[in-house]
Amino acid sequence: MRFWLYLKIFYFLYLIIRVKIKNFFVLVYKKTGTTTLHQIALNSGLKSTHSCDWDTNDTKIGLYDFFCDGGSHYNNKWNRLWKLYIKYPNSKFIINIRDIRTWIISKLKYAGWNENTIIIPDNELIIHNEWTQKTKINIKLFIIHYLDRYTKILKYFLNKQNKGYIVDVVSGRTKNLKLLLKKNISNKNHANKGKEVNLSNEILTFIDNEIDINKNKYEKLKSLLKLYNY
Repeated sequence: MRFWLYLKIFYFLYLIIRVKIKNFFVLVYKKTGTTTLHQIALNSGLKSTHSCDWDTNDTKIGLYDFFCDGGSHYNNKWNRLWKLYIKYPNSKFIINIRDIRTWIISKLKYAGWNENTIIIPDNELIIHNEWTQKTKINIKLFIIHYLDRYTKILKYFLNKQNKGYIVDVVSGRTKNLKLLLKKNISNKNHANKGKEVNLSNEILTFIDNEIDINKNKYEKLKSLLKLYNY
């Protein structure tokens, strides 16, 4: 009987502690300046992790204050990042965004694409660990996922802007980051690899066409962004 009583007391104390936890979760994607955000957090005296495994490892939540990186590649592989709002109600959420064209260029380069990349035929069976495949369907799926996921998150936090804060560290729009961390910061050390274009003209044209094909979704996303103060 005492064992169950102690267990209940321990669980009650755990819930109290969890409610008091105030973490900073960086939502969304790799290649949006998460390395820079990680360094800013460290410089601000926070315990920061620049990794993805915390998304599926609850034990890590108690070890850090600031959580960078993470995010899925395709719409059929949604992770639970945005659901952390419910689990950790006292936390703050940094919705890190970046211009879609420079983001996709940086992402492809990170996956090993360059001006000499040989495109392989599209594979109808796309699985999550094949995101580095040099297929045009991957580019399509990345762009769709970017637009769908950002739209979903922005809609979710639209009436919760005291919890979800837009930051565009790549372009230097870090007003909300300064507000959250209560510190003057600079992104002068951010390396915008999306500007260093070393992809073939064929791929760059394909990227622009795919963005144009999805222009309605993109316009809706930009309309949502205008409702945020950043």
